[in-house]
This record gives sequence, structure tokens and C-alpha cells, in this order.
Amino acid sequence: MENPYYFQQEEIRRRDAENVLMYAPKHHSPNLIPWPRCPEAEQYVQEQIEHFLENHTFARELQKRMREETSTRFTDWVDHVSIPLRPQHLTRLSQTGFTCRYEHSKQGHGIPYWHPHGDFPDILLHSDPQTLEVAMKVDSIKDFLISHNRLDLIDQVEGSRFGKFRRIRIPEGSIILSIVERRGYKGFTPDTDLEAEEKYLHAKATWDSRIRDFEPKRETEGMEYTLQLAQKIAEDVGPDLAADIAMASEREYWTKRNAAARLQKVRQDRLGLGWANHDHHTFRSSRKHYLTLMKIFQTLGFKKRERYSPPDADWGAQIFEQPNAGIVIFADVDLFPEEKEDDFDFSTQKLPTKRKCFTVGRWCALHGDSILQAGMHHLEAQFDFDKLETDLKAQDVHMIDPFSNECDADNRLFLKQTFTEGEMWPVDQERLDTALSRRAIGKKTYNAIMQTRKAVGSVLENLERNMGYKGFKQEGVSDVLDRVDPKKLAEESEETRRKLTKTMSS
Repeated sequence: MENPYYFQQEEIRRRDAENVLMYAPKHHSPNLIPWPRCPEAEQYVQEQIEHFLENHTFARELQKRMREETSTRFTDWVDHVSIPLRPQHLTRLSQTGFTCRYEHSKQGHGIPYWHPHGDFPDILLHSDPQTLEVAMKVDSIKDFLISHNRLDLIDQVEGSRFGKFRRIRIPEGSIILSIVERRGYKGFTPDTDLEAEEKYLHAKATWDSRIRDFEPKRETEGMEYTLQLAQKIAEDVGPDLAADIAMASEREYWTKRNAAARLQKVRQDRLGLGWANHDHHTFRSSRKHYLTLMKIFQTLGFKKRERYSPPDADWGAQIFEQPNAGIVIFADVDLFPEEKEDDFDFSTQKLPTKRKCFTVGRWCALHGDSILQAGMHHLEAQFDFDKLETDLKAQDVHMIDPFSNECDADNRLFLKQTFTEGEMWPVDQERLDTALSRRAIGKKTYNAIMQTRKAVGSVLENLERNMGYKGFKQEGVSDVLDRVDPKKLAEESEETRRKLTKTMSS
């Protein structure tokens, strides 16, 4: 069948050849990608969403409830926007840095555009001159319909259960709100593979039920075992779906171990949203097991982005992105000064064991590596920053001072971040003794932790992004990690206890 979009696509290819060169970030250093701020692209996307909200009553009410009940913004949940194919849209898309996803343009859903250097929803150009559709991502369509008393629509869901792409449309005339589930897939065709459910559930059970708790002397065995499981599920369902399964499981495990996360998850689940607003997942690793962790993520189809090593910090991170699953990972590890040079790739070279630990190494010594029993250090999700801080404070969940509050020359905010106060976790006596014997902690820290048998564990990160900015702040980050360092917090707590005891006895 002749492609009805052929001539438009040829024009798009020509424009994109110029467009990619214009907007491509320059790699000045492997340690830094200078991600651009894209206010024009943000304005264009916002115009389409605002027009949609003006004409869709249910979505407009949902937007209000999102802000009031979950402290999130409707735009941060948008997966893609589908608009009529018109010359003015082609021009605006080209001018603002969007480029065509050719691999998905033959699916019959229109011409898909994405922004390679900004955090924006995809734009679909379709042939219907009247229809405007905005698709919103959730973890579970069924949960969404239950939350909004719309189970009458369940039979209209397109795509097989646990398939790579599922969709339910809620039209109001020619204006349509779509609710979508994605699992390791960037296209727009609902999955109709009836065997997908069995494969998905088997792979999920394999990762969910894996052994995580390994005593310190068996951690190498635990890492190899985890790598083998990653290889198995990637072979069974493909790396893209395997990545989605594994990270959904990691979010669930982390949520169960963090009170602030559980509270916020309940708020989002009341609207049937889940954690679909996740921004990035932060894993901590001991130096000894860092290369194995890199292999695990690469087995799951994650691709390396920038290496992150703040100049004032004693740690670094390899950033990964899974292009089809839409998942970003921060993989933290202790680093020494010579390992932060541009020509030293700490994600590929074995890090020698040192008789000294910094904040990441101390945390792993006390709790285990994130991919094993500890779970993630934090999940960062996208919120209305100030609203979340206010709303959680009312629930007695407090945040530390922001460690990024970045504005452009016109004083427009493009990045703001902070942590909740750290969750205190019990520390196993054997692990505490081992941390002392390996000099991961000193005697002062050991004695302080012994008073409560607890050390700081995980946090929830509050983040707001604007202008499509995908980057992270490099300067001053060591300060915030120092504020959630198990050594510092334990010793400060012990000093406070001593002062209180002295005051009471005097």
C-alpha cells in the first residue's frame, strides 16, 4: 500500500538533516553533556496541551486534582500529543528542535516526532484535520479506570494484558484523552501478542523473587547471580522489556523501605497514576562491584550517557538511559581525585580496593549495594516542587534545603531539586562489625551507630524540570550528600544525645 505520508516525510528528512546539526549538544568532555534549555520547544508543546485542556472537561478536572492531590503537573505525565499534519506544525517542530522517529513512521498512526535533546512528549502528526489527542502515561490503565469510576471502559482497552503498549481513549467529541501503558517500547501500535502475558509474568516473577540479601563475604556471589538473572530475563523477553520489568520491581522494593515514598505513592495511586512520573533511579555501588553493576545495566539495554563527577565531590556516577524503556539511571560510586580525570573511564576500568571509604562506600558497607539488599538510594520523580514540599510537610515529611535552584538569565527556573530527610534503617551487627574492620567507618561512627543500631538509608527526591532540561547540576552536590552521609548523621546524633544527657544530669 502506498504510504500517504511519503512526500511529507521526504520534506521532513531534508529539514531534519539541518535540525539535528543545529540542536546537537557538543561533547566537550565525556564527563559532561551540555544539555540545552529549550524554552521555544516548551512553549510549543504547552500551547498544544493548553488548547486540549480548554476543550476536554475530564482532563481539565484531572489536571486540577493532580496538582491538589498529588503535587504534580499534568504536563509531566504527558506521553505524546497527536495533532493534525499542517505546514505550520512542520515549521514549528523543525524550528524548536524536534526530529522524526522514522522507525515508527510506518505504523499508520501518523508521523512521530521527538526532541533528541530535551525532555518533552513525542508529537504525532496525523491526517485527520479535526482530531486533537493527548496521551497520558500511567503504570496501570485498570488502576486508573478504577480510581475514576470508569471500569465501564475496560473492554475498550487496546492491547493485550501486560503488553508493550496499551491504550484506552476517552473522547469528548474530536478532543481525546488517551491513557497509555508502556513497557520497553517507544512506538504507538497496541501489542496484540497473546503469549506476551505469560512471558512477562514469568520474567517479572524471576526478578521479583530473586535473592537479595547476601552477607558481606558473599556479595561477589550475589552480584554474579544478579547478572545471570538479568541475562536470563533479557534473553526471555528482550532487553527493553526486561529493563522495564527490573526497574518497576526496583521502584516497588525501594517504596516499601521508605515512608515518604509510601506516602507519595498512596497520593498518586488515589488517581491511578503509579510512579509513571519517574525521572531517574539512583543506585549506589561499592567500588569492588561497580563493573558488575555496569554489566547488569548494559545487559538490560541501558546505554551510557554522560559520566558525572562533581569537582567538589568524593564520588561520581555513570548515567545510563534505556532509549526504548524511557528509563534513566544514576549509578553512584566512591572516586578518588585521579579517577575523575576525563581520560579515566571509571565505568570500564576496575576500581582498586582502598582502605578508605567516602559517603557512597560507607552507605554500601552499612546497608549493602543498591542492586542487592539495600535497594535504591532514591527515586527522583517530577513534581510541582514547591507544592510537594508544602503538602508533604503538612503530613510531617520534611525536606532539606534545595541543592539545586537553577535559573536562566531571565530568571526562569529550569531545575530545582532536594531530598526528603533520610529514612533510618536498622544495621545488621555483622555488617556493622565488617564495616569497622574494613575501615569503611571509624570507631567514632561505629559507637554512634551502636547507640540506635540504625543509619541513614534512602530518600525521596523532589525535582522540577522546565524548558525540557535533561541535565544535572555539577557544583555543590557534595554538600547535599554530606547532609545525608551515614557517618555525619550518626556522629551528629550521638553528639546531640550526649549534650541532652549532660543537660538532664546537671
